[in-house]
Amino acid sequence: MIGAGAIVNHDVASHSIVVGNPARKSRDRFEPALVEAIEATKWWELSIHELRELIVRDSEIAFAPTAANVGAWQNDHRALG
Repeated sequence: MIGAGAIVNHDVASHSIVVGNPARKSRDRFEPALVEAIEATKWWELSIHELRELIVRDSEIAFAPTAANVGAWQNDHRALG
């Protein structure tokens, strides 16, 4: 995430929050275990329809993710297919 008014002049690590001028890392957005779980899902490979269905069925995974609920979704998704 990039804070309002931040001037980014270098690469920003995924799942980090940067602020200021020049932009500097403020903190990580998620704990390392959650980042690993999110990246393991490869959610970006899902179709728009599948993403919408996921959000309707389990909105917590999109709005309040935890390593546990992301892992459970990944296991369910593998079982389906």
